[in-house]
Amino acid sequence: MLLYAICMTATSYLPQVKKQYEHFPYPPRNPEDERRHLRATVTDCLDALNHHAYGGMRNFHKNFRTLVAGGGTGDSAICLAEQLRDTDARIVYLDMSKASMEVAQARAGVRGLSNIEWVNGSLLDLPMMNFGQFDYINCSGVLHHLQNPEAGLAALEQVLAPGGAMGIMLYGKIGRTAIYQMQEVLRLLSGDVSDAEKLDMCKRVLSQLPETNWFNHSKNWFYDYRNGDAAMYDLLLHSQDRAYSIPELYEYVGSAGLKIAAFIGPNFCEPQYSIKDPALLAQLKSMPVKKQYAIGELLNGTSKTHTFYAVRDVIPPPTADNLDMIPSMTITTLPDIYEGLYNIAKTGAKGIVCKTESRTVRVPHHPQLAAILKCMDGKRTLREIFQQAMIQSKASRSELQDAFRHLYAILAPAQMLFMRHKDVPAYKTTQEIQARFK
Repeated sequence: MLLYAICMTATSYLPQVKKQYEHFPYPPRNPEDERRHLRATVTDCLDALNHHAYGGMRNFHKNFRTLVAGGGTGDSAICLAEQLRDTDARIVYLDMSKASMEVAQARAGVRGLSNIEWVNGSLLDLPMMNFGQFDYINCSGVLHHLQNPEAGLAALEQVLAPGGAMGIMLYGKIGRTAIYQMQEVLRLLSGDVSDAEKLDMCKRVLSQLPETNWFNHSKNWFYDYRNGDAAMYDLLLHSQDRAYSIPELYEYVGSAGLKIAAFIGPNFCEPQYSIKDPALLAQLKSMPVKKQYAIGELLNGTSKTHTFYAVRDVIPPPTADNLDMIPSMTITTLPDIYEGLYNIAKTGAKGIVCKTESRTVRVPHHPQLAAILKCMDGKRTLREIFQQAMIQSKASRSELQDAFRHLYAILAPAQMLFMRHKDVPAYKTTQEIQARFK
């Protein structure tokens, strides 16, 4: 059932930020595109969420309560609603921009989704909205636009259920250095003029940047600004925009009594992106993760966002020793991914290469890798995989378990292989979800 409500105090948001998103709903989305593909938001894929935040044990089909705080034009709300379409899950969309919400509602209408409650309001008012508590809260690209980000995170923490998790995206300070230089240039040039005049000024400046300009050197990292006025305004003309280094990020998350359970998606703060020398990399890997990432962020220089799960108490991810776990590739991969990887592995090549839209990972050859991949289908438990593989390959249980550990140790950190308990229903792939339109 759709619910439209307004619950906003006069002081809970910056008027200029609300004005921006009423004029320029972001990110720009065409509802008709829903007929062609589903945008799978990285924090909201249930396989990743369950693996990292719930130890693979959460059954999302039973009374799962979700909040999308600052839902914008609907990417996260749509992604969650489609995955939870046939469950009793509660999904609440909240945003202060009515124009953005109307885009999201139109997208949901194209998909025939009726499991989203729509609320036009500020996340800072959440403790007063009487929604109760949520098992999962998505807040992507929002908190860094608040005048007081700490107050925003505290408001979310107040409505987080015991054992719940948040999926958060915040800007990365080091990777956005060139953006903030351009923002300052445009702020000094434009002064107090209309949005149209600011955009015109921005376009003219970008068309004649000196070769020495930092943004000119790194603009291919920020290609989104080419996707229309809304994207350009959001990146280069935003009135309230801050970012976090890794040490600042940990301090900010800790201010609300939360911990970082895992970083999601390509995390260019990981040392291996910048350090190839084995001895130096081993030295870095021996350090606390927070320090590893702080060094990696400074070395790599391209981490323009930090995307992560935050929890009160970290639950360790599933291990390869729990035979009741079902290993599965991410829901965004192709349906025949297992067969494809098996066909590569059985040739006895040097290894296999796994690809997603954002990263490529090579798994070195292991003598029993093909036997494991032949039995993996996203439905069998590790116990069933090992039993079947023992029959087909004549390998021992320990040899097969070693092969899976080899695969899991590489693909799990790369967000390509997750595990769920056998009592947790399988997740639909994006291809299965989108097949409804065919």
